[in-house]
Amino acid sequence: MIKNIKKVSKTIGLAPGTLVHIGDKLADRVKMTVIDYNQDNISEKSIINPEECFPLKDTHTVSWINIDGIHDVEIIQKIGGHFGLHPLTLADIVNTSQRPKLEDFDDYLYIVLKMVYYDKVNGGIEAEQVSLALGENYIIIYTYYIYSGNIRYEF
Repeated sequence: MIKNIKKVSKTIGLAPGTLVHIGDKLADRVKMTVIDYNQDNISEKSIINPEECFPLKDTHTVSWINIDGIHDVEIIQKIGGHFGLHPLTLADIVNTSQRPKLEDFDDYLYIVLKMVYYDKVNGGIEAEQVSLALGENYIIIYTYYIYSGNIRYEF
């Protein structure tokens, strides 16, 4: 019997740019942190509501917005919409099966990649999908833990 049958995508038949999280549904809350800095000051804080980072778009500081978890598409939509990310970019962010790529838009760069590392404690391979939106004075990083393997390597 074949074990690796690819599932039919949840987005078939939907309009392009429709946000549908493709991946495991997590019970954890999305964790959001903001680092805002310039040459004189730096502030770091955790936020609960996406609207808390909206004023950062119009400041002259550099804002680093980190979003751990992409399973709450409403948060992804609110932040991405406010910062002017294209609907297809937002759809790519919530799709955990994206291949690595770089897209150049007029006012931001979008990069998606897989970060793979070895877990010494459990002896397996771990992976995260990382999506970056790089604007003039901001970076939004969306991370999603996608894989934990039981692959053991003997050295």
